[in-house]
Amino acid sequence: MAILSTLTESKANKLLEKISDELLPVLYDHHSALKVLYSSDVISGHWLHSLQKTYIKWISDNLTNCQFNILNPSQSVTVELSTKFLLAIFETWLTQPFPEDPIIFRSTFGQLTNMSIVDCFNYVDSNN
Repeated sequence: MAILSTLTESKANKLLEKISDELLPVLYDHHSALKVLYSSDVISGHWLHSLQKTYIKWISDNLTNCQFNILNPSQSVTVELSTKFLLAIFETWLTQPFPEDPIIFRSTFGQLTNMSIVDCFNYVDSNN
């Protein structure tokens, strides 16, 4: 409920600022329970599907004035992929043995969300 409340009551103008300033600390406050949810084979599939639906709606509702500089894929595909990317960042962070404090992780979050998939693959390729 605290996470949903943060999503609905957030006052930040920019979506990624809402997440880094307001949502990351709340997620961290509940990291023990979230780690169990992300890690449980029985729970994770149904819970992740429900979580994706919730975040897709929230992101869509907060992107009403956003202009996408793409022709393909559609805005709905872009929102779904962006949501899955954000949830993967949360999962990776919160399932660490000792997740970083959100004040510290905020910088990593910013770097990850500013990186394109091309950057990721170029980084991997340059190390081979």
